[in-house]
This record gives sequence, structure tokens and C-alpha cells, in this order.
Amino acid sequence: MADDTSLVEQVTTLEEAYDVFNLGVNSDYDDVKVCYHKLARKHHPDKTGNGNCSKFQHINFAFQVITTRNDKERKKHARAKAEREQKNEEWRVFREEFLNDKLFEVKTEEVKEAEKHRRRLQRKEDAHKKRAFRRLRKMNACSETL
Repeated sequence: MADDTSLVEQVTTLEEAYDVFNLGVNSDYDDVKVCYHKLARKHHPDKTGNGNCSKFQHINFAFQVITTRNDKERKKHARAKAEREQKNEEWRVFREEFLNDKLFEVKTEEVKEAEKHRRRLQRKEDAHKKRAFRRLRKMNACSETL
């Protein structure tokens, strides 16, 4: 029985867990799952017919080590992705609400001011032309009388 517990306890690192399945550490999770199911079927106590389930426990423990690591990584990546999406959403909302509206308002105000200024200049220019035209008519009228 001492041999049974040593098999279960010997899988402590990820490398050892992958070695149980004869796979590399960079193996895909689906490959690990396929190997796990094959080995579990092969070494299952009901299939082998003997009461010794140490090899089966060893396989299960190795799979739990890998699964725990993958779950932690998935959760970590999911958390990071959610944070990125939240920041992107906050930035999108900021751009839509603040930048677009405020810039549009600022541009609209600037356009209105520019339009007022252009009309003012146009009125001044028109008034100047009218005065010049009146002076010219007076000069023509004076030269005709002479």
C-alpha cells in the first residue's frame, strides 16, 4: 500500500503531470483530455478487474493538476479580457459622449462665431462699397454740373 500512495503523491509539478500522459508541457488541453480518457479507460479498476486502483488514481491526479492550471489560466485570461473590454467600452462611451458631443458643440460654436464674423465683415465691406459708390456718384454729379 505504501507504493499506492507514492504513485499518487509523486505528481507535484506540471511537467510530471504531462509526463504521465507522455505529452509535452506545451500540449493542447484537448490532447491531454484525449490521452486522459484513453488511459483512464485502460486502467480503470472495473475494467482491469483488480482492486488496485493506484495507477488510475495517479492518472486522475495528473489530470487534475493540468486541469487546475488550465482553469486558472482560462480565468486569468477571461479576467484580463473582461478588463480590456471594460476599458474599451469606457473609452468608447467617453469618446461618444464627451469628445464627439463636446467637439461637435465646440465646432458648432466656432462655426457660428466664424459665420457671425464673416457676416460682420461682409456688412462692413458692403457699407464701404455703398459709401464709395455714393462718393463716386457725387463726383460724377459734380463733374457734370461743371
